[in-house]
Amino acid sequence: MYDWPEVREATDAVWASLRDAFRAAGSAAPEDLTPDRPPLVLWQNPQLCRGQACGFPFVRHLGGGVRLLGAPACAIPGCPPGTCRTVFVVRAKDRALDLEALRGRRCGLQYSRFAVGRLGSPRAAGTACARRAVFGRYWKPGRIAPRSRRLPRAVRMSRP
Repeated sequence: MYDWPEVREATDAVWASLRDAFRAAGSAAPEDLTPDRPPLVLWQNPQLCRGQACGFPFVRHLGGGVRLLGAPACAIPGCPPGTCRTVFVVRAKDRALDLEALRGRRCGLQYSRFAVGRLGSPRAAGTACARRAVFGRYWKPGRIAPRSRRLPRAVRMSRP
């Protein structure tokens, strides 16, 4: 599901470890992942015996058709197991340091199909700024990953 080119090597390493463990336990597992098809198509394939899904599509689209076996807990500083993190980025020259400084401005919402895009979205960020909407307009950009060496800068979420 999170098999982006930027993390493909790490994803393949995790899969190789899982694949080898499945095989050692006597269970069939393909040599490689199938990153070229939409996740929902793969998750609903009757031949799929194991997959990874975000919580939102798991609950909304897969419901009674699948069973939860476990959930990965990544070692991300400041993000305990069972939680997720959303990062808001601005242009490097922008002076905004927190969400309050972005109030009323336009925001791109990425990955709205997944829990991090729904629950960690700019609309949900309103709770970080006195329970009022932060952004004035929303749009769904294409790919956010920068194509140049000039990386965007993250902004901090203020606490209510």
